[in-house]
Amino acid sequence: MKKIYLIITLLISFVMIVNAQSRVDKYVEITKNDGTVYIGKVISEDDREILIDTKEIGKLFIPKHEIKAIRELMEEDFKLGSKITGYEKFPTRHFITANAIPLRKGEAYMLFRGVGPDFQMGVTEKLGVGVLTTWWGSPVIGSIKYSTKISKNLYWSLGALAGTGSWSLPDLYLALPFSTITSGNEQRNISLTAGYGFIGIENENEGRFLLSVAGMTKITKKLTFVLDSYLAPGGNIADFSNFYIVIPGLRWDLGGNSAIQLGFGGVLVEDYTFALPFFNWLYRF
Repeated sequence: MKKIYLIITLLISFVMIVNAQSRVDKYVEITKNDGTVYIGKVISEDDREILIDTKEIGKLFIPKHEIKAIRELMEEDFKLGSKITGYEKFPTRHFITANAIPLRKGEAYMLFRGVGPDFQMGVTEKLGVGVLTTWWGSPVIGSIKYSTKISKNLYWSLGALAGTGSWSLPDLYLALPFSTITSGNEQRNISLTAGYGFIGIENENEGRFLLSVAGMTKITKKLTFVLDSYLAPGGNIADFSNFYIVIPGLRWDLGGNSAIQLGFGGVLVEDYTFALPFFNWLYRF
């Protein structure tokens, strides 16, 4: 009996050691309980602490009880050439659209815009779901997106938006199946999205093709350039023939789990053009 107990103890100890060493020589992003974030290569790790080698301050011991989250990174996730730019906290999102890079399983974020909130969550490593609405709860739109990595720097996704006018416009319904191809990584990428939107209210309905070209590139540890667009040839319900908007802007990392982004959209409706400001606050769970 003592021998069996000894063997079990040794096996458990071996598993613990293997698990503790599984991140050695890998790059990680460590978020502490106070919101401080460190990026570096793991030198050693045990049940009490983790030792990482950072670019800014060299080797650093971090006690496990001070750590809120540890995220494994690929080197291209936080390094452009010889410049360390840090991990992009919101690599899947632009101002209006999202790219084909998937949210990781269990990750979620909220995007708060002027008209209302947008919540998205990674259910698996390839499947994400979400819901978006206005501050007054109309319309309410659900989203689903399946993403896959085709090659090292190429992603493809297939998804859909669907919703109703909710309490204020119960006769309104809309749907938008779409597909996106994204070239690049989490720091620097460009995407092309194509879809077909349906909208109906009472006895009127129509569909139209929709296109979007979008992308982002991380400039510094705090600053990311974001470009978004929404190109919609016109129809009958909205009483205009064409609607186009192009939104260049900047995202500022506030530290911890949040960021803000500000952009100015150039809008073309029929023959009228004007500028429209965009302000978003993003928070990662």
